[in-house]
Amino acid sequence: MPTYELLTNHLNLHHGDELILDLDEIERIIGEPLPITARRRPQYWANAVKEEHRNPPNEAAKRADFSAFLIPALQKVRFVRD
Repeated sequence: MPTYELLTNHLNLHHGDELILDLDEIERIIGEPLPITARRRPQYWANAVKEEHRNPPNEAAKRADFSAFLIPALQKVRFVRD
């Protein structure tokens, strides 16, 4: 499983309310390839409310006060500040 701490750090540096990153950019940020499900399934980026239901990319976004939304057709993730 890729480490998403670097994604949290990247999001923390962003001062706007929204940031859109393509999946290749996210791979460069975390230094590892994303699993295929990250490119195809919005659930991979799902914004679980309960901490025990969060997966690593969602947890990374939440730690930086963002919610994440996959845009599969564009191969991008939209991060919106909570």
